[in-house]
Amino acid sequence: MAAADSSHGDDQVVSFGRTELDEASTPEQGQGTVEYALIVASIAVVLIVGMVFFSGKIGHLFERAPESPEFRPPVAMCDPSYAGACIPSPPPNLSCDDLRDLGISGEVRIVGSDPHGLDPDGDGIACN
Repeated sequence: MAAADSSHGDDQVVSFGRTELDEASTPEQGQGTVEYALIVASIAVVLIVGMVFFSGKIGHLFERAPESPEFRPPVAMCDPSYAGACIPSPPPNLSCDDLRDLGISGEVRIVGSDPHGLDPDGDGIACN
């Protein structure tokens, strides 16, 4: 579809339609577009999967941990002189206010010596 123009004595080719430059760049341009589309689609899939996977877990990251209703040190640390709650052995010397701050409530009986002095009236029940 090319015509020769010989009016000026030069062999000049006039082309109709697409040029050689257009034909060479179209497949590369299309390939680049497809590659970018695949990259964007992959990122979108990863984000969606991440949102679904973490949807129930992310909210818990910013919540306060529930407070334990009662302080429970390891059993090895419980003083055998007290029953009804695990009271750590001294030191430090604990008071009734310290027990309340630790969340220890309810009746605590003295079953031996009273190393913390929690039963000043001697009735066998601490902090009453």
